[in-house]
Amino acid sequence: MPITPKTGALFHAETQETTNVSKAMELIVTGYVKLRDRRVLVDLLAHRRKVLAQLEAVSGINPENAAKAIQEELAVIEAGLEELKAPPGSLPEKECSWGCALTRSIGTKSAG
Repeated sequence: MPITPKTGALFHAETQETTNVSKAMELIVTGYVKLRDRRVLVDLLAHRRKVLAQLEAVSGINPENAAKAIQEELAVIEAGLEELKAPPGSLPEKECSWGCALTRSIGTKSAG
């Protein structure tokens, strides 16, 4: 399912329709892609999958709309992770959190 990151829309080839993805999720993923923080995106993906599984296990309600929204968010996160894949033949970047990326960008000072 291709994503158009600039518009935040997913295009469903089978149904020829476009759906809007949560703007908040799109901005979150874009921010972590810019920070090159793969670990946070992997954690976010795992969390959203867990929420989807819990939602699908609920009885007595129709979770179809909520499940569809989470599935769209999963596609956005997966597209972000795809952007962080290393080109073939290159060494993968160290996976770290925001603090690690910040430390790399500003450098560290030695004490003394």
